Amino acid sequence: MARISNFFGLSMTEKLFLARGIFLLIAWRLRLQFVPFNRLLTQLAGQPLAQPAARLERQRLLWIFRAACRLIPLTTCLSRAMAGYILLCRYGLAPTLHIGVAKDPEQELAAHAWLTLAGQVVVGHIPDLERFRELPPIVSRAPK
Repeated sequence: MARISNFFGLSMTEKLFLARGIFLLIAWRLRLQFVPFNRLLTQLAGQPLAQPAARLERQRLLWIFRAACRLIPLTTCLSRAMAGYILLCRYGLAPTLHIGVAKDPEQELAAHAWLTLAGQVVVGHIPDLERFRELPPIVSRAPK
């Protein structure tokens, strides 16, 4: 019931942001299943920052996107990071997408993806993030 009251408490701009977040989470989850990873990275690389018509507070945008992540089952850290990257770029923020790999205690390969804004992890924070060896990050670019 709290989710419903939270939804109705959102402004129309925030509801639109939530809907876009949900759509992108589903779309990127499906893309990860069916599209080669290199092609997906090419689509993300150099994503331009947009100048959104409606400005929302950064913390509010992040809260709404994290809520969208909780609503959609079967999303992974990678699909969340990719969807969040696109969405935040579209709202004029400058996220950086990080993908890291590490060996777990059983010597199995583990991977994790996360987003940062101004050096702060905003999506995909886990307690032992420093154990991951980071691949080259994907950085957004300023609009032309």
